[in-house]
Amino acid sequence: MADKRENEMQNGTPVNLRGLDAGGNSITPSLQNVIEALPGERYYGNGMYYWLPKRVISLSKPDGGSKTFTVTLFRIGEEHSYHFNFFELFTMSDPSMNHSLSGWAKVHYASGGTIQYDVAHTEYGSFSNLRIIRYNGEVYIAIDVIINQYGGNKLCLIGFHEDISQIMDVTGNFTENELQ
Repeated sequence: MADKRENEMQNGTPVNLRGLDAGGNSITPSLQNVIEALPGERYYGNGMYYWLPKRVISLSKPDGGSKTFTVTLFRIGEEHSYHFNFFELFTMSDPSMNHSLSGWAKVHYASGGTIQYDVAHTEYGSFSNLRIIRYNGEVYIAIDVIINQYGGNKLCLIGFHEDISQIMDVTGNFTENELQ
């Protein structure tokens, strides 16, 4: 590791760092190069790419019996041309609950007019029934998530999503939308 006295500083902040690459060659990456090499969240155009799991919502069934929750994944509007999402949604056990079902859903969306042509998806475990719904006057792509008795899951996302605030539990507060 390079001695910190060799690193170029500007007002107490590193500007250029010195180090070695995998081949043992001396390198001097900028601080921006180092930041871009770290995994995490990265803004691209009209959305965010999440490299590491991003917790979006929690669902739980604290009493007996299973429950199916309906969760919106993203909103689709009248003008479809600006939408593009590709992400994986998966469940992480809530350690405060006794049981939890595992699940994973992979969704790729590029607007083209109908759900049959817009969405490529795969669902496993606790995820099922990807479809179009209406919630508060808006049209969403939604999916069902089964939560086992006395169970709880945190839904996490990896990939590109335009606005994760659109991922919501809307169980019982939506209407089904017929395929177009």
